[in-house]
Amino acid sequence: MVMQMENRPPYVSFERRGEEDRDASNAAGHYVAKDVNYAIITPQGSKDRIERNAEEWLEMLEAQASQDRFPREWVRQFKSMYEDWKAGNEPALNGTDVRNWPVASPANVQMLLQARLRTVEDLAQANEEAIGRLGMGGRALKAKAQEWLASSNDIGKQSEALVALKAENADLKARNTSLETQLKTLAGRLDVLEKRSGK
Repeated sequence: MVMQMENRPPYVSFERRGEEDRDASNAAGHYVAKDVNYAIITPQGSKDRIERNAEEWLEMLEAQASQDRFPREWVRQFKSMYEDWKAGNEPALNGTDVRNWPVASPANVQMLLQARLRTVEDLAQANEEAIGRLGMGGRALKAKAQEWLASSNDIGKQSEALVALKAENADLKARNTSLETQLKTLAGRLDVLEKRSGK
């Protein structure tokens, strides 16, 4: 399976299914099942679901990444998600969950989840197919997502600049205190020298 390249990685979830272990069934003379982990891949904004054996799919992606046909960062992300899932943890979304997006109403959230747009970043880069599935207001929601991300980015940069200025200010205060202490020490020594020389 060669996946269509997008700006955002596809949404991936995992599930475990029981499948017949043919050799074990033949040896035992009755049906014997084994657990197989599957990756359920949904391209961004698509209603299609692609189901693959998780281990084989990750190996295939690794091979594609080594040939620069698939982003290496996405492969690392999917492997990490798979390990989290196997450990019983809920895989993290790559972006801001639409359920936590203050701009979206409960109806908007439901509509976005049904359209398989799970993050604000996914919505901001939604293709025509996804916008069409959102129906009326889909383009407006996409524009809101883009504006919200742009303003969040600006606020984030301003916050980082403010933190840097506060750290620099604290450093300058500490240096100033140190210099004041050194000046007092030197002034004290100068007083002692002057008193000695005056005797």
